[in-house]
Amino acid sequence: MLLIVTLLCSGQLMSEDIELYVRNIGDRVGTAPQVLVIFDNSGSMSRSETVKSAYDPSQTYSGKYTNGANDRAVFFTVGAAGLEDLPDPDTTARRFNEAINACNQSLIPLYGLWQHNSTSAELTGYEIEQAGDSLTDYTLIEGGEGYYVDRVGEYYSNGQFKQTWRSLRENNGMNATDIMDCLRDIMEVDQANPGEYGAQNGNGTPVGDGLPVNGYSTGSGKNKDAKSHYLVANPSDIENDAGYQQYKSPFTDVAVVTLYTGNYLNWKTSATEDVGTDTKSRLQIAKESITSVINATATVDFGLALFNINYPYEGRNDGGRIVSNIKERNTAETNDLIDTINSIRAETNTPLCETLYEAYRYFGGKSVKYGNENGNYVPYWTSANFVHIEPDKDTSAESGGSYISPFGNNCRDEAYVIVITDGYPTLDNNANSLISGLSGANSNSRVDNNYLPVLSEWMFNHDVNNNLDGDQNVVTYTIGFGEDAVSAEAILAAAAENGGGEYFPATDPDELSTALQKALISILEQSASFTSPSVASNNFDRTRSLDNVYYSMFFPEDKPRWPGNLKKLSVTNNVIVDSNGTTAIDPNGNIKSTSYSYWGASANCLDGNTVCADGNDVDRGGVAEYMAGLNPDGRQIYSDIGNNNSLANFVYGNAASAIPDLAGTLNVLAGEEETLFKWARGIDVHDENGDGSSIDTRSDLFGDPLHSKPLVINYGGTAENQDLRIVVGTNAGFLHMFEDEGSTVKENWAFIPKSLYPNLDLLRDNIPNSGKVYGVDGSPVAYVKDIDGTINSGDGDKVWLYTGMRRGGNQYFGFNVTIPTSPSLMWTITGGGSEFPTLANTWSQPSIALINKAGHDASAPVLIFGAGYVNDSDTSSATTLGRGIYIVDAETGERIWSFTPDANLSNNTQTSMIDAMPGKIATLDSDFDGLVDRLYASDLGGNVWRVDLYGSDPSNWSVIKLAALAGSTASEKRKFFNEPTVVRTFFNVKKRVSLEGNEDSDIIVSKEVPYEGILLGSGDRAHPNSSSVNDTLYLIQDRNIVTQSFTTAPTWSNITEADLFDMTDDPINTASNDTDLQELLINMSTKKGWKIELSGTNEKSLSSARVIGGVAYFTSYTPPASGVLANSCAIKAGVGTLYAMDLSYGTQIYDWGTSMEIGNRIPDTPVTFAGENDAGKSLLSFIGVGQGENQTGVIQARKSTGEPGIQCTGDCDPEYGLGTYKLHTKVTEN
Repeated sequence: MLLIVTLLCSGQLMSEDIELYVRNIGDRVGTAPQVLVIFDNSGSMSRSETVKSAYDPSQTYSGKYTNGANDRAVFFTVGAAGLEDLPDPDTTARRFNEAINACNQSLIPLYGLWQHNSTSAELTGYEIEQAGDSLTDYTLIEGGEGYYVDRVGEYYSNGQFKQTWRSLRENNGMNATDIMDCLRDIMEVDQANPGEYGAQNGNGTPVGDGLPVNGYSTGSGKNKDAKSHYLVANPSDIENDAGYQQYKSPFTDVAVVTLYTGNYLNWKTSATEDVGTDTKSRLQIAKESITSVINATATVDFGLALFNINYPYEGRNDGGRIVSNIKERNTAETNDLIDTINSIRAETNTPLCETLYEAYRYFGGKSVKYGNENGNYVPYWTSANFVHIEPDKDTSAESGGSYISPFGNNCRDEAYVIVITDGYPTLDNNANSLISGLSGANSNSRVDNNYLPVLSEWMFNHDVNNNLDGDQNVVTYTIGFGEDAVSAEAILAAAAENGGGEYFPATDPDELSTALQKALISILEQSASFTSPSVASNNFDRTRSLDNVYYSMFFPEDKPRWPGNLKKLSVTNNVIVDSNGTTAIDPNGNIKSTSYSYWGASANCLDGNTVCADGNDVDRGGVAEYMAGLNPDGRQIYSDIGNNNSLANFVYGNAASAIPDLAGTLNVLAGEEETLFKWARGIDVHDENGDGSSIDTRSDLFGDPLHSKPLVINYGGTAENQDLRIVVGTNAGFLHMFEDEGSTVKENWAFIPKSLYPNLDLLRDNIPNSGKVYGVDGSPVAYVKDIDGTINSGDGDKVWLYTGMRRGGNQYFGFNVTIPTSPSLMWTITGGGSEFPTLANTWSQPSIALINKAGHDASAPVLIFGAGYVNDSDTSSATTLGRGIYIVDAETGERIWSFTPDANLSNNTQTSMIDAMPGKIATLDSDFDGLVDRLYASDLGGNVWRVDLYGSDPSNWSVIKLAALAGSTASEKRKFFNEPTVVRTFFNVKKRVSLEGNEDSDIIVSKEVPYEGILLGSGDRAHPNSSSVNDTLYLIQDRNIVTQSFTTAPTWSNITEADLFDMTDDPINTASNDTDLQELLINMSTKKGWKIELSGTNEKSLSSARVIGGVAYFTSYTPPASGVLANSCAIKAGVGTLYAMDLSYGTQIYDWGTSMEIGNRIPDTPVTFAGENDAGKSLLSFIGVGQGENQTGVIQARKSTGEPGIQCTGDCDPEYGLGTYKLHTKVTEN
């Protein structure tokens, strides 16, 4: 990720947490993935196979791909999945006229470079064809693979996306009017463009030289002439060519495709008997396949590794060597690589694991180990030397006995290995102890006692190069070639799965080439989540959670519209599993790529399967795939455009009646309104998927639930089949309710507020580098009044739903969803105006409570929320926006009371509230009468506020600043974005006293002092990469445990950092003896809580804490080092950490210490899950903690002993269960 994130949003600073993901992808142009191929040169590769004759571009193959108009066509497939679904030449799908192909770099791979037998002129096969000459007069020099892999796009000169380069439409047919070009031309600064604009109509106009640009116009006529597609750049100083940099099209957001000539597809689809056969060694087949793929694949930097002889026994000539260094190659250097491949001989054992270990040392810049073991061997039974294994190692890959790591150049933090082998590993144990000795290596991952899966897993999840800033990781793909490879399939499949890649079996040359293409396209194509998963309560056993777990996810783009999804997994035996019962969470805390979610993928499955793994793929499975299959006209979509802002169907006619200037509101031309409404409902009116239809469904209806945590509402049903609905918002602008039907899901309804109508055109246009668009991005909450476990409006049951918008706007909405399929809008609150003058963007998730206030029914719920956040909330601006606390009637939305600095409000002006309050407000019922009588709030000024709702007369309600934990220096400007966590507990206060009559002797006495514990951590959620503040975790002791009226200032002062005991270095555990420990405890007793300074570089706490069993749980986030941010190729989201320590003493509870890394992500607040142990007793755990313990996705709660420095041993499960107390869920000891 780039260190400077000022390059989006029209040059505005990216003061958002998406700065983790959004950066100028265009700046990555010129950087290609690094791929090391480990090539099997074992003796078994010399075995001969009779196979279909290879493709020969000098031959003309008969078939329907060159019949009629197809003779002038270039065909294509999209992505890795598309390789299994070749274009049908009898339709118009996935083809275009070869004359409009301006990708100059594709011509040699597609058609070959040929030399005339008489004149020595060099021409591409395409040029020979256009000249009407015959290939029989030419000799092939290079290329002619018949296919080409790259990011290929077309220029949209008209229509909704005019003036931009976008992915190829899949149903343009031969009558397309757009020019095609590719990323490789940009990377090579190849400004020669062979295409002709309009050539398919018989009167083509040469495109002219230049590189692809967006929105560029020349001369008269705005963006209409052919040359507006291109701009000639200065090839010697392109980075400083201001004109090109202003309009450049990065091409990194267009799809990876494979282009084919019709002649090649005729060969590929021909029967073997029609083409003929050849008898070749496996080695020759593999050489031809990899050479073909290297020549045909753009924007990949290849390297090559081979086996050493590994003979005659383990410990002699082990492992493998790097025979060709990974690097960016010109044509001559690519030819050198191919010459190296052609020189390979088949004469070794099969040390797969040992060779991958040498690859690890190569990527890590470590000393050469097995690379030096390629020596001659003299068998004892003969005097003849064994022939030296060729080719030898590449000495340019090392210096001074150590490897020169491919990492370290710009944009290098992830590399790839593709292992190609024809059989089971042999003599492959020499590196086992070295691998098991790697810190964090999981030896249990080995298969058939082979450590290849262990090493691939370690390289994927750990930093392979500790000489560089940040983490450098390696992804492993495996290919098993030939029937003998079946014996190694379990090892190869596990190595690929553990290594973040994929396993591909191949039994013939064509399958081998396809497998290589799949691996490389997967690498070129290379989902995220900010929110914790959600769980469902069990309406028929209030002490248990249901097993369902719901994960929201998104995929970051450099455009306004981001794809997203919502998927379902489950918890079984304290492990998060998929629908097959298989562990579903990977070491980064994401869903494993091999997992089958409960609403799994059914579309785009390969090999004719009806269900396939959807894993962490944001486009597969889940609600996204379900919605892509809906009929948009049948969806129940509402908006607040009915009478008196009630709900009405979201259709053009209703909106036009409700909004006089609808075109102006939508920011479109008059006459375009209805088309935009159809698009927003989900109709693909602009044929974005390129299938030729403008009445089918868009594939990205759902949008991204960036910050909206799913809410699960249980409507009852039966104990065996409970009625679960999931509510979630997205930045596509909609709030959705879905119905969990077990293995399937259904949308009940969606709602879009009219305040978001201006976003629709921005989302539809989806212009690159135009900034993120926000919609319904808040997390919903619900008030549920349920008599018997089943929601029935006739029984007086109620379900009221509430949501804010976070960055999407300054509104709250209240819905009656007692009947889940028939929502009604109860009220809307909008910031500004006389009632909510300080309400800014509605970040604060409402707290639902009952309160005692004169004139208000105490049985009627209220909502309590902070005044939110605005972009200036972290500056010294004098605005009052975002400052204060509001209490409103949950049914009517009427403001009941408020605490704000606005003097125009009629009640409780708080001029000292000068900082925004984006977090949720914590509530406390201090006397257990079922009514909330105290609030705690935090703000962006590092303050903690206490609000006492004393008695029913609001004139006695009071606000005091309980703690002020920020300072005046830059390093002390701490901010609290999240809800304080409040616990009621006690503390053993120790004091040294003198004995009466014997002042020279003293004793230590103790007493239990009750207090309200306020836990929170500081950190700038809006700037997670910020680096100037020393952020801290806190426990504040509020020892005034009685709710009272502080209408006059209390005599005690605000709690500051000086009043807190410093637990940073774990002083309790490190006390050298009991005397020192007692002195520490006496010192602690004089303090009003403790603090732990976060020690990671720029580490910060960005979510709320949790407390169970006397143990405090916090999460933190450490951004990537600045060097990684500046040089990152892939998205690097930093590291999430979970802290767990004794609530009173900050000491260790778990065997893994007081903290553990839980994945590369910003962790949200851990979610409590109430399961059961083997004895059927309640067992509390946490989910939403990334990888969890032992990669289960779950961390089991443990109890504290309550004694300083004494860790629980034996049975440490907290003997607690969830019980209900009016509106509160509390932990009660059994």
